[in-house]
This record gives sequence, C-alpha cells and structure tokens, in this order.
Amino acid sequence: MNKNFYYFHWKEDDGGIAYSPKDSNVEFIDELDNFDRVPFVFSLKEGPFQDYLSSNLGWPIFSEKFKNIIEPYLSRVSFRWIPATVADINGKKYTVFVLRFYDTLDVLNKEKTIFVDDSIDDLVVKAVLSKEKVKDLDVFIIPGSEFRIIVSENVKSKIEENNITGIDFSKVPIA
Repeated sequence: MNKNFYYFHWKEDDGGIAYSPKDSNVEFIDELDNFDRVPFVFSLKEGPFQDYLSSNLGWPIFSEKFKNIIEPYLSRVSFRWIPATVADINGKKYTVFVLRFYDTLDVLNKEKTIFVDDSIDDLVVKAVLSKEKVKDLDVFIIPGSEFRIIVSENVKSKIEENNITGIDFSKVPIA
C-alpha cells in the first residue's frame, strides 16, 4: 500500500503571525542551540492565536496541543523542542514550541526531484519523494531545508481529528 505525504504550512488569513522584537540579535534557528528557551517574547499580530503559527523568522511554532500530537511521529529524526512565549495584543501569554530539526533524511527520488543546479543536491526547487525511502516515515523535512516539514497521511489525519488550527496541507509528489 502506498502512503501519501503532505507539506504542512501556515494557513494564511486564519491566524496571527508571531513577530520577534526588532532589537533581537537571534535570527537563525541554529542560534537557538545556545539557549534553553527562545530568549525573547514573540508578539502576536494580524490575527488570533492558532495551534500552528507563522513567524517573521520563518520558524515553525507549535502550540503544546499540536506538539503533543506530532511528537510521537518524530522518532526517526533528530530534533529538539525549544520553548517560547507568544503574547497577543491584549497581553495574554501562550507557551509555544519551536521545532528544531538537526538532520535530514535521504528521502528524495533524485532523478525526478528538480534542483536549483544539477551540481548541487541540497537546493531543492521541487521535491519528489522516493516511495521506497519514505515508506516507514511519518514526519521529516526536505533535505536542504529547515522548515519544509512533510507528514504522512496518518499524521495529517491525526492533526485533522484533533482540530489543529492554523495549518494547511499540500500533497507532495512521490515516485
């Protein structure tokens, strides 16, 4: 039986965006390796709190509810949840988690994937997954990316069953 896979991404026009302070000197997710938690408070603007938030830094931000749903499916990858705080416009604070991946798996069908340059395998324009390489996976990222998260049909169903807000899906080609 073949599994389907999906990118998940922030659902535009549904939720707010988490903004880092203008004076923050932390911009890249790997800089968080030096901290036990995100060293600033995100400001939630342009909409309400959702289980999955977009941020001006591009970091994937999860509510505790969403974190608890997806965490059991992360067994095949090296990752870390980094606690953070998001404050809405009324000052209400939410504990959230930034998902930091430390490795990528060999998941691509390299003959069908479109790369930026034929000599560079880590700059993916259009990913095509290898049916054989992903058959036992549920959550992973595209090589060369820190934020292009892919989930199996099983995980997508679990997310939908639990009414996780702020998330959309788009199918990933597989061959």
